[in-house]
Amino acid sequence: MKNFGKICIALSAGIVFAFAGCSNSGGGSDSPQVVHVSGVTLNKSTLTLDVDTSEKLIATVSPDNAADKSVTWLSSDTEIVTVTEDGMVKAVSDGTGSSGDTATVTVRTTDGAKTASCTVKVGPAGTVVPVASITLSDTSVTMQKDKTKIITATVLPATATDTTVSWSVSGSAVSLSAATGSSVTVTAKDGGQATVTAQAGNKTALCTVTVEAPLSIRVTRANGSQYTVSEIDKLDLTEESDSVDVAIFGAWRNDDVKTLGTKIKNSNANVSLDMTAATGITQICYNYFASSYYGYFQYCTKLINIRLPVSVTEIQSNAFSGCTALRELTLGTAVTKIAYDALGGCSALKSLSISDGTSVTNDFYKAARFLKDCTNLESVTITHTAGNTTGIAQKIFAGKNIKTLVVSDGVPKIENEMFKGCASLTTVSVAGSVRSIGTSAFAGCAALSNLTLNDGIEEIGAGAFNGCAALVDIMIPDSVTVIDGSAFINCTALTKVTLGKNLTTLGSNAFAKCTALKTVVFSEAGDSDNLIIGESAFGYCSALADISLPASLTKVGVKAFVGCTALESISIYDSLKTVDVRSSNEEPLYNCPNLNKAVVRHAEGNTEGWQGNIFYKSAVKEVVIEEGVTSIPKESFTECKNLTTITIPSSVETIGEKAFYFCEKLTAVTLPKKLRELGGNAFYKCTALSSLKIDDSQLSVLNRFVFARCSALTAVTLPPGITSIEPYAFSNCTNLEIETLPPNLQTIGEKAFSASGLKKVILPDTVTSIEKEAFYNCTALKTISIGKGAVTVGEKAFADCTALHSLTISESDAVKTLEDGAFDHCTSLSAVVIPNNVTVKAVAFSGCTGLRRITLSKNTVVEGKYGSAGFPNNIEVHFTGTLADWCNEATCIYTLSGSYSLYVMSNNKEKLVEDISDSTLKDVVFIRDCAFQNCKSVKRFNRHWVESITHFGKNAFADASSITYFDLQIGDSSEFRITYTWYKTADKAVWKASDVSKAEKINYLANLDLGDTDKAFAIYNKDASYYWFAIKNPE
Repeated sequence: MKNFGKICIALSAGIVFAFAGCSNSGGGSDSPQVVHVSGVTLNKSTLTLDVDTSEKLIATVSPDNAADKSVTWLSSDTEIVTVTEDGMVKAVSDGTGSSGDTATVTVRTTDGAKTASCTVKVGPAGTVVPVASITLSDTSVTMQKDKTKIITATVLPATATDTTVSWSVSGSAVSLSAATGSSVTVTAKDGGQATVTAQAGNKTALCTVTVEAPLSIRVTRANGSQYTVSEIDKLDLTEESDSVDVAIFGAWRNDDVKTLGTKIKNSNANVSLDMTAATGITQICYNYFASSYYGYFQYCTKLINIRLPVSVTEIQSNAFSGCTALRELTLGTAVTKIAYDALGGCSALKSLSISDGTSVTNDFYKAARFLKDCTNLESVTITHTAGNTTGIAQKIFAGKNIKTLVVSDGVPKIENEMFKGCASLTTVSVAGSVRSIGTSAFAGCAALSNLTLNDGIEEIGAGAFNGCAALVDIMIPDSVTVIDGSAFINCTALTKVTLGKNLTTLGSNAFAKCTALKTVVFSEAGDSDNLIIGESAFGYCSALADISLPASLTKVGVKAFVGCTALESISIYDSLKTVDVRSSNEEPLYNCPNLNKAVVRHAEGNTEGWQGNIFYKSAVKEVVIEEGVTSIPKESFTECKNLTTITIPSSVETIGEKAFYFCEKLTAVTLPKKLRELGGNAFYKCTALSSLKIDDSQLSVLNRFVFARCSALTAVTLPPGITSIEPYAFSNCTNLEIETLPPNLQTIGEKAFSASGLKKVILPDTVTSIEKEAFYNCTALKTISIGKGAVTVGEKAFADCTALHSLTISESDAVKTLEDGAFDHCTSLSAVVIPNNVTVKAVAFSGCTGLRRITLSKNTVVEGKYGSAGFPNNIEVHFTGTLADWCNEATCIYTLSGSYSLYVMSNNKEKLVEDISDSTLKDVVFIRDCAFQNCKSVKRFNRHWVESITHFGKNAFADASSITYFDLQIGDSSEFRITYTWYKTADKAVWKASDVSKAEKINYLANLDLGDTDKAFAIYNKDASYYWFAIKNPE
């Protein structure tokens, strides 16, 4: 079914409503005339489309200067085609509409209702061959006024359904005419540019047309009057006086410049020449005459100012040589070559503008002569040549007397040594396009006082501003990431530096010897998180009094602040990870004698803790570590010998090795509750440390030397969680007092308290090991209590505790061991009770000259060997068992002393052992090894009373010097009977088995008188080191 009368109207954008003849005074003939629309045309009158394809129609409203050029678009049948407000026609259907397969698109002007139409035919999909491409014979054309040019279009494929080309132009510089299908004639009208557009189907192609204005010259006199000539030959400057401004326009040839140069050379007036509006000039040439080169402007002694057009690419030999009055020269940005002698003799030149793409021809040495005669050059502007990425590559300005430098936007870099030695340079402005300033670029510019670095610069090279002694204040932009070594060294007037927030590298000696530098500002909150400050970066900045280092700082080099003798305050963040210290006198803060205060702050988000020991061997007096910091690193304050005060926040959990090593003026330390690790030597040799609050911490181990040689340390309460006190932890703490050791303590390391001032030691039951010399030479120690646990008291653990007079070893089932020399030379010790399950190693109590009494239990083990007694001579040994227990092999008590008296229990009372005749011995067969060795209380052994005893262990009675009666047989004074035969052996198994076949018979005993001590005991004592046993003779 067809629908009739459906019309689509689209109103184009930018409708202008014009109300002619309206004014505030009610009308008037002076009102501007409104230009009305006279007609409208379309680029196509017919159009064929496939279903669902589109093509744009172009409407041209006449005249071109009509006041209101707005239009509306209409489709006669929107079910066939639609049209948008900008003329885009779309095929919708191929025959269901009211007009079959055809619709009309009409454009109507708002002003005057002028119309134009295009018949659009729609075919089924695939019936239309679309245009694939359109190209033009020219894409860029330069023309002179009133000239014509034919441009031809090529449409592909040639089999396209509609290859009609429509032409249009934007801009008033040209007009189009004689369009003949695929070609159009372009006519140049006025100077300027226009764009010619060709369209076929939905494809377009463009050609840019530049119309050159004709050559002309405008002369402006000093009084403001002007005149213009259109031919060079008509220019006459000989009649001019004073000064004139000459500006050239339009299309010029290179040879035209030669004539212009001649005109200026003959001028009687000073000439300022502006060539920037001229086109076509590519070279400032020379003439070759009589074996010499003569530049076009050579010897123009009245030329005082010249600006070249951007079209110039080369300036040849002697171009401006001899222009002795030339004060200002502006080279175009397209100049790539300039002869080394182009400015010969330009002694008056003060201002030069040159592009970064310009290079001086010939060799390097001639390039250095480029400005040799420009002795009054004061101002240089570096402009940018499009596409240049290197900057000026030649050192043409080094050592010159320029005073002002502007590096314009677009210049990518300033090369090495480019302005080195420009001693008169005072002002430098560097655009943000410059990414790097090369090595020594401005080194030795001693007068440079005004430096502007714009955002965009990323790297300042090594020595770039070395020796710029007039610089006072420097603002480094945020874009800078690298300041290389010695970049600002010897800037002796520099007082303030502000560093950008994205800085990552501050090279070695970067600001070294800036002796006036008082303020350094590091910008915060940047993207950088790994700033490195190099070796001696601020070395010998002797006026620097305060510095706050940023959270981005992660590494500090050796001697970073060496010789900052006025430095009083420094702050860092705990994000500092690495500090280089190669050897002594290379510490970051070496020779900063007035450093009073250091502050350590927490960097938000830092979870790794503080790691860099920047204060190593510094002169800092006070340190404040702020809340949030979780660690104090290894050697962080090592040998800070002026440090008196340290504030450690509650957040600190770890303190590294030697953190406060040899801080000899530090007086008080409070360790926080969260502290769980305290490194070895952390407070070693803090000789003034008298107050230590540690009891609230979570420490479980006190590491090696942690408080060693803290000679002023007095009362200390250790935290309850301590399980191990490592070697030397409190050694030489000569005033130390610890009332109670931690309840969970297990290990006390070697010399942990040696030479300390302890007076009393109460060891908890949990202690299992007291290592070698743990309390050695604690000369004030008087009381020791060893708990019930299974503990080993190491070699010389309490040796030389000369004031020790009370030793308590708790009774328990746990096995304890007293190693060799454990109480060696405890000369004030007079009595010792050794309970059950205690093993006393050889010489455990040697040198205890005051010891008079020891008490041993049945299960006590006293090790030793003959001639190596564990107790001093002339002591009383009190044994808690019977005499039979004493003799029993189960009792492991060996050599005790060189001379002792033995007391045993008998009928629940102590009894001095004089006779080996106790009733408890009636069933005893064996007397163990060393049972009565050196026992001076034993006087008699009478086998008549202890006939059951037939076996003597090794040294059983050896050197029992008080024996007066030693009966090895049985009898009395009135009867002599040989009842036993005795044997000796070195083999304990033979002894135990009473194996006479393997033992040696002692025949000479048969002839001994009964009880003859002089003979019997002497014979025995001689062979006491053997096992002896007796076999009863037959009746």
